[in-house]
Amino acid sequence: MNESLPIDPEKIEMTINECSPCIHQIDILLSAKLSKRFHKKMKKSGLETDSRTVTNHLIGFCTEKALERFEIDPIWGPVSTPGTTPGLFKLDQEFKFSIQVDSQPEVEWPDFATLTIQRPVKNITDEMIQNEMHEQQLDVGEKVLNLTEIQIGDEIECKILMTDKASGDEIFSIEKSVFRIPRSGRFNIFQVILENVANHFVDKKIGDEFSISTTIQRDYFDPTLSEKDVDITFSIREAKTIKPASVEDVVEAYGTPNEAVLLRQIKIALESKASRDQNVIVATNVIQEIAKHVSVPIPNWVIEKFEKQLKQTIELTMESMGCAKGAIEQRLDNQSKQIRNRSERNAKRKVITTLLARHFEVVVNEEAIIAKIAEMAAEQGKRPEELRKELGSTNKLQNVALGVMEDNAMKKILDIADVQDISSEEWEKSHKTKV
Repeated sequence: MNESLPIDPEKIEMTINECSPCIHQIDILLSAKLSKRFHKKMKKSGLETDSRTVTNHLIGFCTEKALERFEIDPIWGPVSTPGTTPGLFKLDQEFKFSIQVDSQPEVEWPDFATLTIQRPVKNITDEMIQNEMHEQQLDVGEKVLNLTEIQIGDEIECKILMTDKASGDEIFSIEKSVFRIPRSGRFNIFQVILENVANHFVDKKIGDEFSISTTIQRDYFDPTLSEKDVDITFSIREAKTIKPASVEDVVEAYGTPNEAVLLRQIKIALESKASRDQNVIVATNVIQEIAKHVSVPIPNWVIEKFEKQLKQTIELTMESMGCAKGAIEQRLDNQSKQIRNRSERNAKRKVITTLLARHFEVVVNEEAIIAKIAEMAAEQGKRPEELRKELGSTNKLQNVALGVMEDNAMKKILDIADVQDISSEEWEKSHKTKV
């Protein structure tokens, strides 16, 4: 026995049975003598030895040794066997519990060289850079109340309402939303993407109201609303014209040496965002292609976990959009099938990503995670340490690691696959119904 271990793992009684392909049940039993020795070692090490703490340490230690004994490398990790609850540790009594755990399935990967992957490429033009510089000038500029016609670049305050186009029922509402009329590009409201929204605001005045009809994108955060036809109504309450600051004022505000350096920084930021957007699109395309050829079993408890997480996301987002608790509960109940389907797709994406990473022997280190958080922080306008603390408090750091793992696996595949670069405009046009 290794003297650094609290007890001899070989003396732990373990039996394993297959519940279904790649799902195993392991029943674990420690004699009263072995449990007592474990307790004694914990006490000698200065650890807390109340019943709950000892129970948690016992389960963790025995589970780890069970995976080693049966040579199981799970994707999802072990859970308590459904319908069982581990008892609490008690001196002079045996300790037993049961877990279910998945093992890595045998996967017959397609020939990656035969995969055809479209990769949208967005070239950052001088016009894009100057547009962003203009936005920076507006950020630093002086605001004045506008009682005449609204123009591009004005800052407006609106009440916004989204309704079901067919029934007229309210979906989301915001009593007060303040934003600037964009010169071009997409506009995001209620996480719904609107095209060329500026045209609807130009020449309007305070007190005006208008609606934009659109179809919610397919991959919307709330699957119960995917591809639904809606009306988004804007009621304009206030408008301010912004006198752009001079370029020199912007340079000074950002502490950059000169205009050339600032323009270069803007270009780098735009290229970085375009690259991140491209990675998301490519990863989705690759996984969708692979999913056509690969079938992997997913435990029911995993899908239920993804379902729970998705429901929490929907609840929190709906609350932030002004929805009442009763409306949220009704939405979740009435649209449980869509939520379940999205949860299954999310789980399948994770398992394929994990298996790909193992296939290509991708290693995720701390430096890569730090770099990923820095990228995310820059895009969200936060400090990296602030975002890391936020992710840690919501147990989402593992999602960052998964994202890094997915990025690295995608790079391996793109080195092998038939990659066809197309312009981002051409890609968006061909995928308009799928956005």
